[in-house]
Amino acid sequence: MGAPRSVNRCERGPHIPEPDGWVAGSPGSAVGGLFSNALLAIVGLKATFTTAVAGGLVVVALVAAATYRQVQVSARVVGVFMVVEAAFVAALAVVIIVAQAMRGGLSAAPLDPAAATGGAQGVNAAAVFGMLAISGFDVVAPVAEETRTPRRLLPLATILITVLPALYWIFVSYGVVSAAPVATFVHRYIGAGQVTPLYPVAGRYIGDLKVLVPLTGMTAVLACFGANALAGGRTLYAVAREGLAPGGLAKTSPRSRMPWNAQLLVLAVAAVAPVGLGLWQGSYLAAFSWAGQVIVFFILISHLAVNLANPLYHLRYRRERFSWLTNAAVPALGLAIDGYVLFVAFFRNLLAKPFTSGGSIAWLSLTWAVLGMIWAAWAWARRPAANRQQTPG
Repeated sequence: MGAPRSVNRCERGPHIPEPDGWVAGSPGSAVGGLFSNALLAIVGLKATFTTAVAGGLVVVALVAAATYRQVQVSARVVGVFMVVEAAFVAALAVVIIVAQAMRGGLSAAPLDPAAATGGAQGVNAAAVFGMLAISGFDVVAPVAEETRTPRRLLPLATILITVLPALYWIFVSYGVVSAAPVATFVHRYIGAGQVTPLYPVAGRYIGDLKVLVPLTGMTAVLACFGANALAGGRTLYAVAREGLAPGGLAKTSPRSRMPWNAQLLVLAVAAVAPVGLGLWQGSYLAAFSWAGQVIVFFILISHLAVNLANPLYHLRYRRERFSWLTNAAVPALGLAIDGYVLFVAFFRNLLAKPFTSGGSIAWLSLTWAVLGMIWAAWAWARRPAANRQQTPG
């Protein structure tokens, strides 16, 4: 990662302390608590554990209200939040790139993988959170039953939602890292307790409009959390409908026809469970990092399972549709990439760290995955023989 010499110092933003060192919710609501405390600090109010918890719970409540009605309404709300955030960050990146170009400060150094300050280990760690960032792409699949022409639109949406965000992130990341030297980001911003390096960077380029950073951060939290709540609730609903979870989770609301029981459980866990994680980890960012890596572990497990199921399904049930490219080569590449990241990031790197911040992630995730497989096998074996022999659609 390189940086132009024309901007060698930026103003400090307000220091946002980690209130009493505790967390305030799930990865989504925890970040909501962080940004709400950032807003309080900006206006000169004290950020405490109580305000962080309140901010996290407000995020959960807003997402619950936005996702209670029909999925079309929920999708529109999430879409508006995403557009607001994406437009602001893209505009800020354009301002930075234009300003740096006028000063002769642009270079290709930020695009050079060899410039990574953390070396291969840093790249592997970044890959984990890169997967966490893009993990929402599969939200399109769980809502298939509530969309029109899903067979035609969902494959297209799945491809576009991976390719377009990747191009967007490359562009805005280039703009942000071109704004200041790496040392400034590491020591002056992140090391000084900034919620996001974008805040002081924005102050340098757009002045008082930097307040939009925590504001759009909140909209981003609402958008991402809302999308994940929709996907999580519907996935749990589908699992329960197949007899792999309590039957009450397979019921829909008589009013909205939404799988509200399943979604309410997802929201409840997001609001309550991570508080204990924060007490254990001791800080907002540590709790978010721990939970985020656990989530990526199961994302990788799910992707491995899909890549394995693809050729097996077509060879067993749809041999006439089998393609060596889409049903063999592509899944094999996916298995290799996901397997490599899983091994290096979770079992080699994390097990070398202290148990609380590293080994616990790998061992707890692996234990939970094994228990889930045992439970699924037991529940499947208890199903009527006719259901077990049913050909998948």
